[in-house]
Amino acid sequence: MTARREVWITGVGLLTCLGEGLESVWSHLERGDPPPYDDKSFAPYVVHPLAPMSFDKQIPKKSDQRQMETWQRVGVYTAGLALSDAGIAGKLVLSEGTVRNYLSAAMAKVGARNRAEAVRIADERGWL
Repeated sequence: MTARREVWITGVGLLTCLGEGLESVWSHLERGDPPPYDDKSFAPYVVHPLAPMSFDKQIPKKSDQRQMETWQRVGVYTAGLALSDAGIAGKLVLSEGTVRNYLSAAMAKVGARNRAEAVRIADERGWL
């Protein structure tokens, strides 16, 4: 029997060098597989590259993906993984202030001047 390891999962969905999602990561941990690493590209530092991912699973429209920077695509993608893994996708309860902040950021990203225009844009793009 292998020794037990303490594991902390924080924040957003699980996307690591061991794979995407809980099953992939747990299976690697249970087998004791060494994590992949790159010790040449950024020598003398060792980097654990992310597993390959397809943003289409969480962000289906390519035009939306193109409007986002890489860190935003990864954030949205892993947040979607976290919600799916937790079984709470679509059941979030957020404070009014948080929703207002998210809405303002989303409106700015799509170029909407007000909430009505944001709803129209979201509807046109098939988000609703």
